[in-house]
Amino acid sequence: MRNRVSEGNPATHYFRTDSAAVHFDTELIANLNIDEVKYFPFTGIFPAISTQTLSAAKALINRIQ
Repeated sequence: MRNRVSEGNPATHYFRTDSAAVHFDTELIANLNIDEVKYFPFTGIFPAISTQTLSAAKALINRIQ
């Protein structure tokens, strides 16, 4: 949810603070078996949840390439 502002960036609130996504990190990504991955559709809010999930998303994209 975002606050409404007349200028600048609004504050964003993430209500699923203990969801599975918030526990993803680069170590988890490094240990994933992706040997047989052919396609990887990547969409959604996952990279924007936290700096940790952004790093995990970047690590996953780098591994898939």
